[in-house]
Amino acid sequence: MFRSSWKRPVTTGVVRRRRNGLYAIERLEPRQLLATYYVSPTGSDSRSGTSAASAWKTIAKVNNSSFSPGDSILFEGGKVFADGLWFSKGGTATNPITIGSYGTGQATISPAAGESGFYAYNCGGIALKNLKVLGVGAATSTKSAVGFFNDLAGNVKLPRISVDQVEVTGCYRGLTVGGWNGSSGYDGVSITNVSAHHNRHVGILVYGPTFNPAAPTYAMTNVYIGHCQANNNDGDPTLLENHTGSGITLGSVNGGIVERSVAFENGINNQPSEGPVGIWAYDSTNVTIQYNESYNNRTGAGNDGDGFDLDQNVTNSVLQYNYSHGNDGAGYLICSGPGTRNSNNIVRYNISENDSRKRTYGAISTWGFVTGLQVYGNTVSMDPPTGTNTPMALRLVGTDHRIFNNLFVTTGGVTLVRYDVDASRNPLYDPAVDQNILLRGNAYWSSGGGFKITWGATTYTSFSSWLAANPAQERVAGAVVGRNVDPLLTSPGSGGTVGDADLLETSLGGYKLQPRSPLINAGQHPFALFGINPGSRDFYGTAIPRNGAFDIGADESLFIAPTLATPAASTPNPVTGKTASLSVLGADDGGEATLKYTWATLSRPAGSAAPSFSSNGTNAAKNTVATFSKEGSYLFRVTIQDASGLTVTSSVTVTVNRTLTRIAVAAAAPTVRRFGSVQFTATAYDQFDAALPTQPGFGWSVVPTPGVFVQSAMVWLVASAGGTISSTGRFTAGMRTGTATVRATAGGISGTAVVTIV
Repeated sequence: MFRSSWKRPVTTGVVRRRRNGLYAIERLEPRQLLATYYVSPTGSDSRSGTSAASAWKTIAKVNNSSFSPGDSILFEGGKVFADGLWFSKGGTATNPITIGSYGTGQATISPAAGESGFYAYNCGGIALKNLKVLGVGAATSTKSAVGFFNDLAGNVKLPRISVDQVEVTGCYRGLTVGGWNGSSGYDGVSITNVSAHHNRHVGILVYGPTFNPAAPTYAMTNVYIGHCQANNNDGDPTLLENHTGSGITLGSVNGGIVERSVAFENGINNQPSEGPVGIWAYDSTNVTIQYNESYNNRTGAGNDGDGFDLDQNVTNSVLQYNYSHGNDGAGYLICSGPGTRNSNNIVRYNISENDSRKRTYGAISTWGFVTGLQVYGNTVSMDPPTGTNTPMALRLVGTDHRIFNNLFVTTGGVTLVRYDVDASRNPLYDPAVDQNILLRGNAYWSSGGGFKITWGATTYTSFSSWLAANPAQERVAGAVVGRNVDPLLTSPGSGGTVGDADLLETSLGGYKLQPRSPLINAGQHPFALFGINPGSRDFYGTAIPRNGAFDIGADESLFIAPTLATPAASTPNPVTGKTASLSVLGADDGGEATLKYTWATLSRPAGSAAPSFSSNGTNAAKNTVATFSKEGSYLFRVTIQDASGLTVTSSVTVTVNRTLTRIAVAAAAPTVRRFGSVQFTATAYDQFDAALPTQPGFGWSVVPTPGVFVQSAMVWLVASAGGTISSTGRFTAGMRTGTATVRATAGGISGTAVVTIV
């Protein structure tokens, strides 16, 4: 009898002419007729199943049928199907067998306690989509809701498997993909839009066999997990040896991405000393975990309850652009115990808010055999937790760390940094080479409580005392590059829950820098510092660096300070009068007309008044007139401010020289008898009406009497009858009575005085 699952090869070809003039048909590769099968509670297993009208009825019929690459098995949407699906034969990477729903809504697969809702054994090429798997309950079920497993001999990588728009709940495990025989596993795993919640052991798990750090092999390659949610996978309270209750876990992966996913409220029933994590990787390499939110993850009597983790035997992997908050343990943990390794990993441009609520972790924590770690561009905000827990923003237990351009903000006396250097806590610590932890260009800020860094056995209560005791930290070429300043964040601690990882960049504006933040353009250049390529963007998607320099923390501020088009200058300089024209010109992306110019006097001569400005604090003040009160040197600084409050400054030194401006002449007596004499004196004054400390030599003369024209010797005799004056200012009266005017001259300036001749 004909079975619709059988594929008849269809021969196709093209006609080609041979050189001998004959024609022949050139065969192409065989093509297959693909089949779609339908399953409905109102169907019948005796039917063909090839249309909705002739649908099968049960999962048992599906399990007992044979399918070929490219086939689809669709369950009626909105209906419930008891039993579990079992596949031991799949399709190919390009022609998978597809299992999904038809009609309206998702079909629900409802397995018994000892069954998986879907299980594929030693077969790949399967696409699972638009389904719900509902188990009998996390405490009762013993299987995975959806499971893929490969233990074929010969290190076989089965072809691509994908799971999309699937909900897995009420089972012991949610969605698992495993390999367990050498490096046998899967090449190409895609898990998207999966909701894994209220399972017992784990939400989403990719795993492999026991790992050998000396000869690493990986069961999975090319793994992608995106737009998934894992929540309320509480853990198994009866399991005391291995931790349970994680959200999304990657193990034995070479080349993996987890992105745009959310993990929360997992792990509350975990009991072992090791604990669960919202999103993490172990025994893997080349893994990137990015753009995710992980929050309120818990642990029971055990440790951890972390947001994110790069754990044992993870190498060459990255945690970036993630948001963690409210977790019992670390926000970001980098950890590896004895006999394992953790090397060359990166934690960058993440945000942590109030992590380490239950356990004594840092928001960013390292522990154990961790080497070659780079931690940069992260922002941590931490308030004190309730209870007696004593967390810290950064906790370090490891070696060979490069930590730079991070922002650590705490309140209420929470420790900023703790570095454990005793051997019992740090198995790699060697006092002889204790410069393996290098901090450069980080910012530390405590508000509402004291500054606190614990470094080894000593707790420092000021940034300066910590720097003094640790000269290898926060210095480049001897200059201090760390900062203990208010970062001027927009609204730290206000992040809360986003709930949609696609909205992270637009929802956490509280951790952006205000326009006047001292952290803008204050970071160190990663490549110049350590030869590190920092990537292309910050947490918010802004290209880095901006304006030619890195900022500190997860925000590379969009605010660009104005630039200096023309430096400050004075005309004239030096000044010989009382005023000078000051000028400067800025440039800005918002237009020069938006800039405000504010002049200030940084230094002036002792005893002088502050110079006044004809215009100040406006755009017009790019050209202003300064008025001086005394000679000497003046230093002016102009601050150019844009509409966002960002500034650039320029300075100019102006020298005001004493200038002879006035000569005062005086007689020793107001009158003199005819042919008698009287002494005249002269005093030179500068432009500020202050007597010159060194008086010039004066030229003396008697001003001719008005109306007398000196045109001949006789007339001169008549004119001089009023008197004569010597080169030293001694006036001798003549034969006439009346008044005589005496003039003193120096440097082109003159002054006069009158004496009466009686």
